Amino acid sequence: MRFTKVFAAAALGIAALLGATTYSPGVLSVARADDTPPPIVEDGDYPDKAPAAAIGIVLKKGNGKIQWVDCAKGGDLMKVEAESINDTRYPGTDARAHTGCFVVLGSNGFLSLEIKATTFIRKDSSHKMKATTIAKANGQEVKREYDITRDTATPVGEGPYPEEGPATLLELRSV
Repeated sequence: MRFTKVFAAAALGIAALLGATTYSPGVLSVARADDTPPPIVEDGDYPDKAPAAAIGIVLKKGNGKIQWVDCAKGGDLMKVEAESINDTRYPGTDARAHTGCFVVLGSNGFLSLEIKATTFIRKDSSHKMKATTIAKANGQEVKREYDITRDTATPVGEGPYPEEGPATLLELRSV
């Protein structure tokens, strides 16, 4: 009996040195490199981008305070209208077919993204918002920042600046 306890203690010590994850009498399991979880480092990349990409919205980075949501969620949402958004659940003439929705969870939020041919942005009822776009005029890139006004759709891109052509939305900020 004493030999069994000494042997078990020695086996446990060796297993610990080898990086074993579990020990039970008669079973020794050594961790492999592919069992190691990824480091817990937030890089700001937007998770689960595929559903937004499927309708024409490229989500890049953010701090989590501005999040893309399915417009069917409803509620107090920020809405971006763009010719490039194509939600096939709605007929092409329905404005919802060309609208992307975002929930704003607080001030000091940011989301970098790419929505081509953005035409209007409507903010939620609670937050001051800014949007940054880029367009081209006479072969030169023109970057603009917009204060998104309350209770109305703020025109961006070629609406207020027809000489620039379609604008790509690059960033949303809650201030």
